[in-house]
Amino acid sequence: MVMITIMMTTGKPGRPGELMPVEVTPTRLKLLVGPPEDDGGSPVSGYAVYVQQTPMHRWVYHATVVPDLKPAFTGRLRRYHAIDVGGLEVRERYRVRVSAVNHSGFVGPPSTSCCHKPGMSGTYVH
Repeated sequence: MVMITIMMTTGKPGRPGELMPVEVTPTRLKLLVGPPEDDGGSPVSGYAVYVQQTPMHRWVYHATVVPDLKPAFTGRLRRYHAIDVGGLEVRERYRVRVSAVNHSGFVGPPSTSCCHKPGMSGTYVH
């Protein structure tokens, strides 16, 4: 008799897709984020959000967001997930980036950053 052990290897998910601002207020930013091409062998369970108040250069962990994973959009944006970043101070400049987190608890590399500037407001359509 031969015993075979199958081991699943999981690792870090890849970098998330493009960040797109869709709603902006002086204290809140709603982004769409595309899923990473590689989930690291375990489904993506959420996104870790990091905020940088500029001109400071330190990135600070803001929250881990578990978006509604059901498609909320149609067409090209169907695979994107909405992320709300709140608690921003009026008249301050921010940069935001996110990392995918998978069910195994691995955090992947961060996305490119997206800006939030004083006076920005409105809804954006891509």
